Amino acid sequence: METKEIIKRTLALPREWDVAEVSISEGRKEIDIHIIYVSNEGICKKTGEICPIYDFRPSRSWRHLDFMGYHTFLHCSVPRIKNSMGEILSVPIPWADDDQRQSRAFEDYAIKVLKATHNQTKAGELLGISYDKMHNIMRLSVGRGLERRNLSVDEIPHIHIDEKSYRKGHKYATIISDSIGNRVLEVGKDRTQEATERLLEYTFSVLQLEKMKAVCVDMWDPFISAIKKSVRKRRLCMISFT
Repeated sequence: METKEIIKRTLALPREWDVAEVSISEGRKEIDIHIIYVSNEGICKKTGEICPIYDFRPSRSWRHLDFMGYHTFLHCSVPRIKNSMGEILSVPIPWADDDQRQSRAFEDYAIKVLKATHNQTKAGELLGISYDKMHNIMRLSVGRGLERRNLSVDEIPHIHIDEKSYRKGHKYATIISDSIGNRVLEVGKDRTQEATERLLEYTFSVLQLEKMKAVCVDMWDPFISAIKKSVRKRRLCMISFT
């Protein structure tokens, strides 16, 4: 199997896209993969209609997963279409979000490195990217997680409330998580009673607060007081730990 075909399969490119060239720079330890669009039509990401290709944007580059220790970059002149409303838009690309300069696969791996290091600077150094780029990838990941979060269910019966210090321990955040769903529901500044009350009532509906069955929390008095005031179920089970 030829190198270009291997790369195309590895990237899982749809049939409208093809690998035109793969070049290696021994000195820079980089691999450059040049992708082309081979169809005469493209989909409009706004309306969903299929339109003729209008033109091509200047070539852009995206950082991709390293290959055999070489930094890998994707390059492509992305085609544009003109939809029925007269708007000229780029077609969606399968390997990255429109306004980003790294592939989704690279972003996923970067988040794994960040979770392992717990340090944006160290993660960036391991990946060969700047702190700002690492921070942007983290921000994008959090945004996607928030979009997938579903708090509209009728009941979230068991929650966990805890604190997390930041900025060398001088500041605190309050974290509410779903004990059953094993997911973070919301994070708020401070750990005062007032801040916790606001966080509970912002995160949950009145009905959810009424149907809550158990809260796992430490012995921090402001947390306990906020729970007693905000959670309206009289027979709530409160599990405290030190």
